[in-house]
Amino acid sequence: MKNLFFLVLLSASLVCGQTATNGPASTPAAPATTPAASATTPAAPATTLPAEQKLMLMFSATDSSGNPVANLGKNQISIMDNGHLATVSELHAMPDLPIDMGIILLGRMDFGQQQTSAIELAKTLRPGKDRAFVMVAGGAKAVNAEMPWLSDQAALINQIKNLDRHVGYPDPFEYNMNRTAAGLERQVVQEYSSDTASFFDFAWKNFQASPRFARRVLVVFREPMGHAPGMAGRSAETAELRQMHVVQGSQFFRSPIYVVGIEDFGMYMEGPKDIGQIHAPINAGSGDAAGMRSKDRMLQRVVEQQYDAGRINVNAIALNSGGRAWWSTKKNYGDAVAGITADLAVPYVVSFVSTTPAEVHNIKLSAGNDVRVSVQQTIYQQMPGSSPPTAAQAESKTPPVSH
Repeated sequence: MKNLFFLVLLSASLVCGQTATNGPASTPAAPATTPAASATTPAAPATTLPAEQKLMLMFSATDSSGNPVANLGKNQISIMDNGHLATVSELHAMPDLPIDMGIILLGRMDFGQQQTSAIELAKTLRPGKDRAFVMVAGGAKAVNAEMPWLSDQAALINQIKNLDRHVGYPDPFEYNMNRTAAGLERQVVQEYSSDTASFFDFAWKNFQASPRFARRVLVVFREPMGHAPGMAGRSAETAELRQMHVVQGSQFFRSPIYVVGIEDFGMYMEGPKDIGQIHAPINAGSGDAAGMRSKDRMLQRVVEQQYDAGRINVNAIALNSGGRAWWSTKKNYGDAVAGITADLAVPYVVSFVSTTPAEVHNIKLSAGNDVRVSVQQTIYQQMPGSSPPTAAQAESKTPPVSH
């Protein structure tokens, strides 16, 4: 009976605030304008924060070999909440918890191998208990159809096989550059933009439309260069805002993001570019061979720096959402499928007492030196006694995908 009561409380806690909003809370809505208080108007009572706050959090644990850890004890868990040590109340391993998984393939490269890996991942889901939906990120044609939840393994595999790489949902990290002539002397106006809504938003909407008590997770295939910050101030700011939007969405909907990294070493300008005594430059231009070699080496370093920065950004999305990232040069992604399966095998739910009540909690959770945990880095929790946001406020709280 105690465990049943705990599960009821947990379910209410994990879905609290998710069905009333369309996106993550970022900045509070501006208060409505009210007339100045008169002398006869009583002052509003001061808000008193509770002395402590009870929170719940889901995480996964694996050992140094990548195998799931199924026997963690409460005394092994340490939680830092907003820089303060929290008191762990209860810890429950829940291997029978259903899984709700979104699988998002990347339409612009290595699509056949992605399909093969997605099918292998679908085969690990338990029939009648787990379910998933699939979609394509990017593509030249937009999708108008809904993404059904499929618990039948054969139907899910068949849908993956029939995906069209050219038909997908908008990718917020896909560069769309428009160039418009302006004036004389080859002057142009460059506009970097993407669609307002992205495949992440459609995925969150799918979770929101069917809020059953389950382990929510997104599995996304990504390559680094789309996540590169760029070199100009405006492009770097835009990339950061999009990254923040994705992470906040995953945190708000309690949906970790597991990344299957696609290494694209073709983006590197590697290899010799000399033909005998003649240098074959990447970009044709005037100058001697030494000067052109120097320019090519400089361009190569820039590309490598952007590639590495994009890879770091992809890793940050996985880490901050409570998921993980796998990178493989073998192009079979088998290690990622095995790692995701192990990470989801034994989810834990921990309840703890926060002595620093707040709506935003920065979390650091550890379970010993030999245990690797995947946990959400930030959680949102409505303060006791506060009213849930209205639809208009929720819309105003949703951070923009692009600027």
